[in-house]
Amino acid sequence: MLTQIVYTSRPRFDPTGTSGRKTLDTILAAARRHNAESGVTGFLMVAPERLAQILEGDAVSVGQTLTRILADPRHEAVQLLDMRLVPERTFSGWSMGVTESAGDPGARPGGVNALTAEDFVRLAAAAANKASN
Repeated sequence: MLTQIVYTSRPRFDPTGTSGRKTLDTILAAARRHNAESGVTGFLMVAPERLAQILEGDAVSVGQTLTRILADPRHEAVQLLDMRLVPERTFSGWSMGVTESAGDPGARPGGVNALTAEDFVRLAAAAANKASN
């Protein structure tokens, strides 16, 4: 079994702005490098006010990755939404995939902040599937 976690954080930069996009690209490059080395896969969803990420792999590697994220000053208000065992990877082809949308945040009262862990996994899987095709 693999460990899968879903968390959200508030970026301390605007990931949709020009300078924020550079910061996001730096984060993604480091994540892809670290994840490839440690066997972690996942997907990041970017909204102006929240980041949501799903990480999966062996428990030790996922825990080390989360520890790095918690220490990163570019994130604040990290909220762990779910941690579970899964029989297989949802994002096997992605050391770190990314989409700049968390679905239609207006579809729920409260927008992206009201999405559940299941919502994020479903939306990320759909974005990953679309990007693969």
